[in-house]
Amino acid sequence: MGLLEPTPLADRFMISVEMRPLGPTNVFHDGRPKVRPGSKPGALNIYDLRESWVADLKDPYDNLNLFLPRSGFQDFAADRGHTFLDLKFDIQQICYDPVMLHVAQAMLPALERPNEIRQLYLDHLFLAVRDHIAETYGVFHARRFPDQQGLTSHQLSRALEYIEANLSSDIGLADIATAGNASISSLGRGFKAALGVSTHRWVLQRRIALAQRLMADPKMPLSQIAVACGFFDQSHLSRVFVRQIGTPPATWRSAFD
Repeated sequence: MGLLEPTPLADRFMISVEMRPLGPTNVFHDGRPKVRPGSKPGALNIYDLRESWVADLKDPYDNLNLFLPRSGFQDFAADRGHTFLDLKFDIQQICYDPVMLHVAQAMLPALERPNEIRQLYLDHLFLAVRDHIAETYGVFHARRFPDQQGLTSHQLSRALEYIEANLSSDIGLADIATAGNASISSLGRGFKAALGVSTHRWVLQRRIALAQRLMADPKMPLSQIAVACGFFDQSHLSRVFVRQIGTPPATWRSAFD
């Protein structure tokens, strides 16, 4: 607490979700003093880190900060035929965002097991946050001819082939999009339109399907199967398996002995 160090300058935004009550706070924006009013859990703050921010904290605080590059909002705009200008936000006016509070609360259990967090999960999480922030607080200039393309059949086929060949790896959306010669946004729209699920859920389904095939070999231990299917360990595989299949892997396997 007290006067914090200035935030490092960077071409990104810091999205901050308050998790506990916080009293009025003196904030210095590029050296200019401002007062952020007291708030309750769920208060949202957005900081443009191209500019310096310093807070003089008098109360204990608990928040979750997510850092999103400006280029992500530019990509969001380009995929919709717009040009990104800025995020409209004033820290001197308290804003409660229930969507961001729900996202922050949902992230906490995953952060307790950081080794199990896969790149694809993070990609989808940050895309969901970016899209919500952009749609709620973004300022855009509309172009004349928007681009709402999804995936061609060839692009989808290449993406699916890449996923099948790399189920054991910690692949991300950028890897899959590159394999399909598509943008990340087009990839998401294409999977939803063609397969009815997100890219993240499709990859989980394919990993579980691979695990089921490998369990046909009674000599292969579940710990080895978990790693071969892209899970962190056997307990990680078990949690996902139960969510998708309804029974633990050992129970499912025993039914075929």
